[in-house]
Amino acid sequence: MTEWPISSPPPDAWRLGRCHCCHRATLVAPGPVITTVDGGQVSIPWCLSGFERANRMLHRAAVRDANAERTTP
Repeated sequence: MTEWPISSPPPDAWRLGRCHCCHRATLVAPGPVITTVDGGQVSIPWCLSGFERANRMLHRAAVRDANAERTTP
């Protein structure tokens, strides 16, 4: 099984809400915490697909970096 860098939250963290990534009304959980310009911290609500999408994007970036390191003399 693949270890994902962004793990999905525990079952009790999910609630009904609007997902930030797909804008659907569905079960959402707090995603990663983002620091704003004024120093405040915000957590963006994601559905399960949002967590999966974020992990795929991180995986692709890691693969690109590994390929770049291999091709760099």
